[in-house]
Amino acid sequence: LTVTIALGSAFIATRARPSDPAARVAAWLDYMGSDAHRAQFRTGSCFIDAPDQTLHPECVALRGDRSNVLLLGDSYAAHLWRALAERFPEINLMQASATTCPPVVGTRGARYCTRLIENMLDGLATDARVSRVVLAASWQVGDIERLESTIRALRAKGVAVTVIGPVNKYDGEVPRLLSTAIRGGDPAAIQRHRRDRPVKVERLLRPRVEAAGARYISLIDIECPGGRCRPLTPDGTPFHFDGAHFTPAGARVLAEGIAAL
Repeated sequence: LTVTIALGSAFIATRARPSDPAARVAAWLDYMGSDAHRAQFRTGSCFIDAPDQTLHPECVALRGDRSNVLLLGDSYAAHLWRALAERFPEINLMQASATTCPPVVGTRGARYCTRLIENMLDGLATDARVSRVVLAASWQVGDIERLESTIRALRAKGVAVTVIGPVNKYDGEVPRLLSTAIRGGDPAAIQRHRRDRPVKVERLLRPRVEAAGARYISLIDIECPGGRCRPLTPDGTPFHFDGAHFTPAGARVLAEGIAAL
């Protein structure tokens, strides 16, 4: 078993009967703050979410035997790191992430977050040994102009850039919504709780990101082929443990759908 699968499996094994799909899904309501959650995000070391935390040097350690790629962003970068690292073992995928601010020039948010983003964009992101920078965040329309400027600034310095687009979001906690839908005999009913803003943001974001010279990855297209979102991963795990962030299994399915960073 991969680490990603093991994290989710170990968490669920102690909280629900495997034979009860609704209870198995609802158990993910307790995921936030668990040891498995902290291991997925690498909280306190590679994902900073408090003023007294600092990025651990190992999170951004360069290697000479493979391509070095920097994953930079907020919690929407952190929830993907482990799955992406497993999906692309030939890459040294470094992680620098902090809550509350997007990875753009002139970012705004908590000082510990803005400091990390500023330091990365001014330093490691433009190191000649880094072959690509991957930017991921809870993108909003107001981020687009600064994101364009960030991409152009990095490209001007010869840095390849990938932007991972918005995630699919719901108007409540997915495990609760999905458990109720399963008990009602209609798992697809969760579609009614899907928010439309991420799709609207993506429609504006994608062409401008690509025009600025970056590669664009749509997580919404992978999770929701044809506009219809899959409520569960193949092993019966919800894609999300809250209204947006991916479970380990959800992140792994998304990573498998990415051809290249």
